[in-house]
Order: sequence, then structure tokens, then C-alpha cells
Amino acid sequence: MRFLFQEEEDPCELCSRLAPVLHRYPPSDLLRADHCYEEFDPELISRLLELMVPRADGLRVDLVTKQFDSAREALGRLSADGREEGFEPWFGFSYLDLPVPEELLSQWEVATPSKDMRMPPKNPYIATDFSLRCGDCPPIANGAPASSVPALLVDEPGLRLWHKADAEFRVPKANAYFQISSPTLNSSAQASVTSHLLVKLMDEALNEDAYLAETADLGYSSHFDGSNGIAVQVSGFSHKLPVLTRRIFQTLSSLQVDAAAFARVKEVYSRQLHNAHMKPHQAASYARLYALRGSMWHTDAQLAALGPTELGDVQAALSAALRSMHVEALMHGNLTAEEATSLARDVRSLLGEGLLPEAERPADRVVQLPDGGSFVYRAPAKNSDETNSALENYYQIAEYDTETAATVSMLDQLLHEPFYDTLRTKEQLGYTVHCGQRMTHGILGFCAVVVSNARGAPDLDKRVEAFLEAFEKTLQELSEEKFEQNKSSLISNKLVKFTHLGEETEYMWDKITSRGYLFEARQNEAEVIASLTLEDLQKWYAQHLSPISRTRRKLSIQVVGKVVGPESTPQDSEQEKLASSYLRNVEQLEAFKAELPLFRVFRNEVTR
Repeated sequence: MRFLFQEEEDPCELCSRLAPVLHRYPPSDLLRADHCYEEFDPELISRLLELMVPRADGLRVDLVTKQFDSAREALGRLSADGREEGFEPWFGFSYLDLPVPEELLSQWEVATPSKDMRMPPKNPYIATDFSLRCGDCPPIANGAPASSVPALLVDEPGLRLWHKADAEFRVPKANAYFQISSPTLNSSAQASVTSHLLVKLMDEALNEDAYLAETADLGYSSHFDGSNGIAVQVSGFSHKLPVLTRRIFQTLSSLQVDAAAFARVKEVYSRQLHNAHMKPHQAASYARLYALRGSMWHTDAQLAALGPTELGDVQAALSAALRSMHVEALMHGNLTAEEATSLARDVRSLLGEGLLPEAERPADRVVQLPDGGSFVYRAPAKNSDETNSALENYYQIAEYDTETAATVSMLDQLLHEPFYDTLRTKEQLGYTVHCGQRMTHGILGFCAVVVSNARGAPDLDKRVEAFLEAFEKTLQELSEEKFEQNKSSLISNKLVKFTHLGEETEYMWDKITSRGYLFEARQNEAEVIASLTLEDLQKWYAQHLSPISRTRRKLSIQVVGKVVGPESTPQDSEQEKLASSYLRNVEQLEAFKAELPLFRVFRNEVTR
């Protein structure tokens, strides 16, 4: 069934997956070889089972353990013949290689079956109904853009449900996405830590179910996303998707965790926080988001809060969240409105009776940079031996509206290729060079990113500013014909059809979780782009991105590696020097955020 109902795959990923197995299968079987089992051979299965005995030829046992010294001592007492000890230099671990001792083989031969060994249970997630709920719906005409506007089926305190039955891809699959909001989940660094642990412990408790579901082409993912709350996403064959969904939320609402599981999950999470943002480009991106988001807890604060956190704190956090909770859901695919409503109400019921009105849901707000403000924050790379430096220049524009978004998209269309060609190909600043539009909780911006081991971060900033200065002239000299060609290309990209069910789900979910509910943004922006003039774009660029603009708002995040390139170049123009002179150093991001105002919460009214 997985093969019969597989959806279109990204061409690059398909090639990467098939290339390593070209020598194993004939071309006619290449696409289906990993999926189809044509011959049932019980004799072959029996022969394989007969090899799984202690004295079988070719038997090898691999033991990986943290208690290496104890294991070596115990095995050494059993046998010293043919042993070889050493140290693996590349991965940095000790090893012991020896024949399986005769005494151990004899014990294995007379061993009785363990009571814990049993046949796996019947898999409750295997789908048997592959009928299409929208089988009678008329197909969408070729070339006609499919509407990505879901219907609002439920809108009440504690629950909002969006639904769209699929008539485009016609596969017996569905996606059910949930966002669980509560004021207590992210109210402090401690609350953020317990919420992260809560989700990880839920995943731990669902390990067996997740494996069974995966074998039936059904899966889920979950994560904690700060002020947005807990996200749970379930995807796969629609027949048994409700079964897995109910199991997930039943586990969450009644989560019982033993001390050993808590200690294990806490240790893993501690390592993740310790190792976060090791790469300079990761650190730069994180610092930008931390500088802009009003209610984001730094990993350092989370790590400090994690130390004293106990199991009881997680249980208390769950109880507090369940007392006041809102669920926002999207059901998309092979589910009727009735099926979607029933599942959403079941989820809401499993989470208890603590209802949070939608208007009281926590929301992130974005720091508003002042007009003409130009700030730089420098920090050393987390790894003292890191040779790369990273630059992320963020130019804040405005709250989202269709006209501004269309203009930024048009600029991105014209800018990204020459930006790469100039800084990567010609100046060879580094392997990672890109730029593009950013949308941060409803606030539009533009980012330029460069990672280099040839130049220091301050010099990278100057090269970006030099490019922006030169591109303003390029834009002034751009022909109307070239401009119209790029407009047509961008409009085509905006209106391109989704290639698979999940892609459309992600698009709608992004519009829901942003609380803008701008489901027709692509079509609306395309209409504005069609009427955009070159003169409009030139004026907009002069105001928002030109290095000599008196109203431009810039935040430069610079992560400095071990090797620092030249700090200045002979090509520095007067405009670059002028732009650099306005940079204000930011020592502490917390203080920087505290002294600046915040944009209003990005939220649009919902109508049925």
C-alpha cells in the first residue's frame, strides 16, 4: 500500500535515494524494489533462523557499553586466548576483540527463553480502508489554481478546527495538525524547560506505538515551540490516523513517568542545550531570533533552569497547563467534515475541561527597531577552535501587508542571484552565501547571510554593504523588459500548484499558526506584483535597503571565529564608511530588547 499510494517526491531526494542502489536492481524494478516483496520463501526463513544459534558459523556479537572497563574485566576472566585490545583513533574509543569464550557458549546453549520475549502484538495501525472520501468530487481542471482556504468547522472556547477535504491529490491519506496553547507553558525559563521535558517524555512513552505506526506508514512528530505552545502533527493513511491521534493525546493527558526515564531524558536534553548553536551560522541565526522575539528564553537561561528541575516539576507543569488550554487544529486530506469534527472533539475531551479563550492565548511580539537605527552584536563562536565567522544582517521592514510582502518578494527575485554571484563566486568570501525575505511573527524583514573562513565578520558586513550600494545603481539601470521578465517568473512561482498533500498542509498550517489566516496570500501578492512598477521598487529600495537611507533599520549579528580576516579593504566607499559609522554596539541582547518597543501582536479576525 505504501508503494501504491506514494506521493510525488522531490527530484533531488529521489536521485539521492536511488543512486546508491542502481547496481542492486534491474532498471525495470528500481522504483519498486524497496517496497515490494514478491516471493514468500519459508525454507529460506528457516535457514536464516537456524543460523541464529550460539555455535553457528560466522557468529559475531557486538557489545557497546559505557562500562567498558567492567565488561573487559568480566570477559577477561572467561577467556584470555586470542584477545586483542586497542584504541580507535578516529572515533576515540577503546575496544576489545576476542573469541566468544567456551564457557559463555555453553551457557547460551542451555539458556531458557526469557519471559520478556514474546511475539509482537497485533498492529492496531494497519489501514484496511483505502476508499476516497472525496471520490465523487470533480477533478480540478489543469492549470486552475486550487484553493487553499480551509473551512472553519468549530470556533469555541478551548477549540478551533479548520478542515479541508482533499480533491486534488486523491490519496487515502490525511494530516492532522494540533497546536496546544496555555499561558503556563512558557511563562518563565523554568516553565520552558519543563514543557520541553514534557514533550520529550511523551515521545518516550509513545516509542512502541510510534514504531508500530511507522511500519504501517503512519507517523507523528511533536515539539515545544515557546509561546506557540506544544505542536503535534500526525500524518499517514487516514483510516487509522484517528487511532494514533487519540493514543497520543491520551498519553499526554495522563502521562506517568518513572524516575529512570526522567533522568535519561533530562540528560539528553542537557546535552542538546550544551551543544546548541555550535556552528557559527546557527549561532548567528539564533541570536537574531533571540534579539527580535519578545518572549524567547535563551538556551543559557534554560540550561541554568534545567539543573534543579525534578520529575515532580514536570507533572505539576502538565496539571497547570491542562487547567487552561486552547487547541487549534487543522485536518486536511481524506477526512470528511464529520470525521474531522469528531476527532477534534475527542482530542479536546482527552485534554480535560480547562478551556482557554482564544483571545487569551499567549502570543509572541517582535522588537521594533527605530527608524535609522543600525545595531551590531558580536559574539565569539562557541567552539574556540572554529575557523569560520558568520554574518547575518537583518533589515527590518514593517508589519505584514500584501503590498509590502509583494515588493519584498520582487526584490528577492532580483537580488538573490547577483548577491550569490558577487560575494560567493567573484569575491569568494565563503561557501555559504544567501539572502532572502524573513517573516517573524508577522513582521517582514530581509536577511543577508555569509559564512567565511577567509574574512572576519566585520569585513563581511562591509562587503554586504558594498553590494547593497552597488545594487542600488544596478536597479536604477535595470531595463523595463528585464523587470517584466522577472515579474512574470515570480508570479508563476507564486501560483505554482502544490506537488503533494503535505506541502499544501504546511502552507495552510503556517497561515494558521501565524494567526494571520492569510490563506490566499499567494494569489493576492501575485496580483500586486503584476501592477508593481520599476519606479516603485527603486523608491522602496532607497528607503529600506540603501546604505545611505536615513530610515533603514538594521541589525547585524556577527559570530567571530578563530581566524579573523582583514578588518577593512581599500574598496571601502564613502557610503560604506557612512553606514558603518552609524552602527551601535550591542553588548547584551537582553538589555537591547528591554529598551526598545514591541510591535503589536500580529492577529487577524477569523470569520466563518
